[in-house]
Amino acid sequence: MKNETKGMEIMEIKNRETNAEFIEERYALSLERITEISKEAFENKDFEEYFHTVAGFVLMVDENKRFLEEGGLKNATLAQLGERNHALYEDILPENYQKSFAVPDFVSFFLFLVVL
Repeated sequence: MKNETKGMEIMEIKNRETNAEFIEERYALSLERITEISKEAFENKDFEEYFHTVAGFVLMVDENKRFLEEGGLKNATLAQLGERNHALYEDILPENYQKSFAVPDFVSFFLFLVVL
């Protein structure tokens, strides 16, 4: 019974490693496509604005992920961290909130007008 349990544990660890590799691969492919979207020219400039803005935000989040993974918190100044924080939340600050693609009501209305 002990050997069977140990074998199952080993299989579970291998499955987790395989899943992690798969997820990392899919993540990298997704970022590659999002990077392409951020540079694409769209016939409809309103769609272009939307997709470039959203892609830019996703890429900024990924850049912050890498910053943290590489130990950026240890070396960054408080001012640098403040700039990163401001950039992440800039579009939902009170002065930008009503025209932010992060706000469901605005983006729904914006895209509704674009489709018309």
